[in-house]
Amino acid sequence: MNEEFQGLWRATLEPWLASLEAERKTSVSRFIAWTGGMSLIGLAIGGYIYSREPEFMFPLIGTFFGLVGGMLIGGRMERLRKSIKTELNTKIAEVCQLNYALTPPVPARFETFRAYGLLPSYTRCKFEDHFSGERLGCDFELYEAHLEQYRKTGKTSHYVTVFRGVLIRV
Repeated sequence: MNEEFQGLWRATLEPWLASLEAERKTSVSRFIAWTGGMSLIGLAIGGYIYSREPEFMFPLIGTFFGLVGGMLIGGRMERLRKSIKTELNTKIAEVCQLNYALTPPVPARFETFRAYGLLPSYTRCKFEDHFSGERLGCDFELYEAHLEQYRKTGKTSHYVTVFRGVLIRV
């Protein structure tokens, strides 16, 4: 399999990742420019208002505009990251003769982990990076699990992570 992976890397993954490098650099540059630009605009507006109203907290406007600019352009970077992750893991799974799903439903036999007492109790769960298939004559699953439990204390309620990690079933 090592030779197969090396072949995949040289023939497919390395050129594909190299072609995406320009897009990554463009996204990072835009993120920095938008965040910085929006911060400066916010600080200028805040400074103008502050000159007329001295009690006004003008740095807050600059921070707000910077955050808005970062959120606007950050979505593009997140889509690029998710696209690269999915494509890369899919190609690696194919070489290993496995299936890959970015966000699967509850994986097969997940409840078996609970039945054997291997996982804590939870009220909310999320799974990602699910590899499944057969390896050396055995069914195989590997995936990341994030389990949370709802907790309420007085008037406040929140979710607490009770497990975050990789689960492997052979």
